[in-house]
Amino acid sequence: MAAQKIVHLSVEQRRARGREARDRTPPDSHSGWAPAADRPDPVGLLKDQDATREPCPRGLLTRFRRNSAADYQPKDEEDPAMASEQHS
Repeated sequence: MAAQKIVHLSVEQRRARGREARDRTPPDSHSGWAPAADRPDPVGLLKDQDATREPCPRGLLTRFRRNSAADYQPKDEEDPAMASEQHS
């Protein structure tokens, strides 16, 4: 079987597709969304699944943690530019 050539869109073509998508579905159209009444708690589902998982290494324990404003604050108040590099 011959390899299929993958066509990559240019940056401008991707921008145009994004604009078209926003025109079809503007951000404010999402404001009325509400989860179904019988929808299970997503974090609870993951915790239930953890019962059958192998234990994860210590560095991966942030799996269920929500981001907080502190995650985005510069760690070094002396040099905020240096701290922002640590988060990228």
